[in-house]
Amino acid sequence: MQKSVRLALGISLLGVMGGCAGQGGQASEGSEPIGSLHQADFVNGNFEDGTLNGWTVTTGLNQNIAVFPPASIANLGLLTGGTNRTAVKTAATPESVLAAGIGTNDTLKYPRFGKNAAVVNELGSGYNANTLTQTMTTTPADVDASDGNIHVRFALAPVLQNPSHAGNQQPYFYVEIRNTTQNKVLWSSFNFSGQAGVPWKNDTGGNGSQYTDWQLFDVAPGPADLAIGDKVQANIIAAGCAQSGHWGHLYVDGFGPFIPGLTVAATAARAANADTDLVYTFLAKNGGDKAATGVVVEEFLPAGTTYVSTMGGNCVFAAGPPPKITCNLGDLPAGGSNTFSLTVHIDKTATGSVNNGNYNI
Repeated sequence: MQKSVRLALGISLLGVMGGCAGQGGQASEGSEPIGSLHQADFVNGNFEDGTLNGWTVTTGLNQNIAVFPPASIANLGLLTGGTNRTAVKTAATPESVLAAGIGTNDTLKYPRFGKNAAVVNELGSGYNANTLTQTMTTTPADVDASDGNIHVRFALAPVLQNPSHAGNQQPYFYVEIRNTTQNKVLWSSFNFSGQAGVPWKNDTGGNGSQYTDWQLFDVAPGPADLAIGDKVQANIIAAGCAQSGHWGHLYVDGFGPFIPGLTVAATAARAANADTDLVYTFLAKNGGDKAATGVVVEEFLPAGTTYVSTMGGNCVFAAGPPPKITCNLGDLPAGGSNTFSLTVHIDKTATGSVNNGNYNI
């Protein structure tokens, strides 16, 4: 009998590849021009007014996560105290200023979009933890015409020192999207430094930190769980270690129903058998207000799979290592999109999860 394999779709990395210009990606016929899309509910969701207007910062202390791994904010066990180390960071252009706590040869730069991004708990050691919060009410303008659902989309990039403590004492970030009208958690994510399965990069500047490039998150639970008129709360938490000597912070940008730039996301079946084919469908979008030229998507094949074929996207496979496909999508107008598919074969011996968490546009 074939073994069942649970599939976990990974995060979408948003680092701009060489040859990309503008802020773009979606090309389906009849796409609504980006100028007519509204992002009215998260006040200052992209921090472009240069302040934290609309957001609330709460300080705390991390002295051991109470329940590990945490499934709620309460499980974090944050204590009262701490210092506010959350602020807006400004730059002349997107991805032009090096993130704090990494080396000059490293790749993470802010902001992801526009001229501003927020950083939560920047270099916050001494048990320090900060929470950035906002609650918004959804409206008909938040419904994505492509699927009829309300989405909460945002970009994150963590920088965490890795002191190799026990997991419950490491620097971490925790993000939760909650429907307060229905008293329901729609989505949450917890990651700590040194955690296996995360596409960490090690800083080259001698800070002992790990980081990822910008990651896109897209929460769309469907109308039963997120309806027009519901109140949605975003809680974004970053914390230093529980032994006081190491910091952890998180960059945040583009919070709202639509992402104002190039994005790519892959979807696939929730489960499949070992020794069978699996098809990923990629959707590249340009949520910006300018056309993007020379758009390229790179997909590094998930571990435990082998390449079979692609359809659309003008894609080329390279055996590596690491094995990857490179898809040249050409130009994407503002509000445009493009789709293509990748078929991989799941190894005969595969068990557990297949994590497709390393692709970028």
